[in-house]
Amino acid sequence: MCADGDISREEYRQKKQKIKTQLSKLEKGALNSRGEKEDLTEEDIQHHYESLAAFVEMKAFDPCAKVPETLIEAFVDKIIYDKGTFSWYLNPKYGNEIFVIDTTDWKKSMLNRKKKQQPRRCLNG
Repeated sequence: MCADGDISREEYRQKKQKIKTQLSKLEKGALNSRGEKEDLTEEDIQHHYESLAAFVEMKAFDPCAKVPETLIEAFVDKIIYDKGTFSWYLNPKYGNEIFVIDTTDWKKSMLNRKKKQQPRRCLNG
């Protein structure tokens, strides 16, 4: 293009640099949150799906229960706590960008439930 005079040399360099920058961003986007390339096999995807399905099928969330680390590693990108609210940012490769839980209502309901029940001890911490 530049040789035919369609664009100037400077314009060619600018466009080439812009394309290199975009390519670099795309390549970085192919890395997971730990900075590793991640090629999921069919077996990995099935394991992630089964973990999420088991979590979703839970009927009640026990305040002493702990979310399995495998589930967090597979689906959660980051968790941010701000003013009584936990914002769970899910890994976008699974189609969900954000899931927000307002813990202020949860705390109130848990306090009311604890008043009605005998106190329990958490085994995991």
